Amino acid sequence: PDLIAWIEGLPPRWESGNVTVVHAGADPMMPLSMQSQDVLIWGHPDFNKVPRQDGKWVIHGHTIVDVPCVHDGRISIGTGAYATGRLTAGQPDHRCFALAGDCHFCSGRGVSKVSDGVDAPRRHRMCQSSGC
Repeated sequence: PDLIAWIEGLPPRWESGNVTVVHAGADPMMPLSMQSQDVLIWGHPDFNKVPRQDGKWVIHGHTIVDVPCVHDGRISIGTGAYATGRLTAGQPDHRCFALAGDCHFCSGRGVSKVSDGVDAPRRHRMCQSSGC
């Protein structure tokens, strides 16, 4: 019961600096502070089509990607753990976004930090994807 209450009490978005974490996405043409809870949970039709112009980065899941990727103000980490068995974790800070020690995204550019033996082509897609 305590876990359910905790989950129900979570905010629909979390922000730190120019990074916002949501479940599914956001309207790229609207300030993040003005987004409806429905959009943050279910996404927006333009989210994966229109780049953000406000310098904000949106970390999200919901839409399954093969590997985590960074593109046009989006950091997609939804690797579909329920269906694929691959759970992606990330740690944002004021300079970079690190994905489970395998890859760091700094100022929108991938800087590889290999610690898991991932082959070079897959690592490159993780670190510098342009097709999320």
